[in-house]
Amino acid sequence: MRKSGTFQDITQLQIQMGLFQQEVNKLTLENNGLKQQVISLQKQLSLTKQSEDVLQQKIIEYEKLLQEQNLQYQQTLVQVSQIPNQLQQQVQSLLEEKDKLLSEFKEQTWIYKKTINNYESLTAQVQILFSDKKQRSPVILGLMEQLMSQKYKIKNWKQNPQIQYEIQEFEILEIKIGKHMNKILDKKLFFLAHEGLQVDNIGKIQAQISLQPNVEGDLQVGYIIEILNADDQSLKSKILLRREPKQEKLSQGYQKKQEAIQQSMNNMLCQALFDRFRKRQSGYEEFKGYGIQRQFILKHSNFKLFYYCEMIEEGEFQKFNGGNIQPQINSDLEDFINFYTFDSFQDINEELVVSHMQRFGLYFHDMIVSTIIGVYSQYDQGKQEVTQTIKNLERALGYTSQTIK
Repeated sequence: MRKSGTFQDITQLQIQMGLFQQEVNKLTLENNGLKQQVISLQKQLSLTKQSEDVLQQKIIEYEKLLQEQNLQYQQTLVQVSQIPNQLQQQVQSLLEEKDKLLSEFKEQTWIYKKTINNYESLTAQVQILFSDKKQRSPVILGLMEQLMSQKYKIKNWKQNPQIQYEIQEFEILEIKIGKHMNKILDKKLFFLAHEGLQVDNIGKIQAQISLQPNVEGDLQVGYIIEILNADDQSLKSKILLRREPKQEKLSQGYQKKQEAIQQSMNNMLCQALFDRFRKRQSGYEEFKGYGIQRQFILKHSNFKLFYYCEMIEEGEFQKFNGGNIQPQINSDLEDFINFYTFDSFQDINEELVVSHMQRFGLYFHDMIVSTIIGVYSQYDQGKQEVTQTIKNLERALGYTSQTIK
């Protein structure tokens, strides 16, 4: 009975083992299937990761492209926003060009009109100058040189027993270089230099005036005027020299203010050329205080008469060039003045020369502007003076003119 039960148990166990084996086999198959699935998933995951990397790279590329496009967009917006400004600038440029052309046209018209207006006076000047060539001389005695050689000179002029004087009142105007002078000289229009002057009314004066000429030179006569009181305090106690052309009949002044102003043109052009010379040549700083004296027009308080005057004072006399004078270059000052004369000659296309340069202290007087055609003023000594002065300067300075042979 016991054996029968054991056999049955073994059989039962075998059956169970078989079932278990089947289960194991089944599980093994399932496990292998799962492994295959895991491998497949791993492959899929790997492929997915590669796809993600590709996608990520594409995303980076797209982002970069988007940034570039955005930058281009912003630049385009900026360019678009600038178009109105560019158009405005172009319009402004066109307007400025139009104004420039209009200004040049007005300037040329002004030059034409002024030249026409000056034609008659220039013609008359030619007739005066060439009708009496005896006035031209290689040696010209100026008023200041003659005045300083006299016994009473300037300060003691009232001690001269032959001179009568009285107190009179005048309106006083000062002649200065105006803002247009440089432009006139840049265009070499020296015959229009009077248009570059500025005349300012600086009040009234009370002065002792000489009733007879105090001095007589080769080209002018002079009357001394001593200022007693003035609205402009810088004029008080100063001495003026009224200059008039030397004529058979002594002048009583000018009825037109412009005629009196014209008498200042030798001095004023000399000063304008000095200013230009100093800007071109920077090596003469020690002589920056040298120049012409102050220039004035007096208008009589009781009569419609105008007088040309310049301030004068006593000082060391020195003559530098002009006529048959042989310039000397023994000092820096002599080099400065003679080089100024030659340089200014070249500045105006070698058409005029400022000669007979002579100083009294720091101030120059009685210089003469002479031109090739000889019509700058009634004192113009013409081509002969230009040629002789420049040839003398060439020998002294070692320079060469382009036109004087």
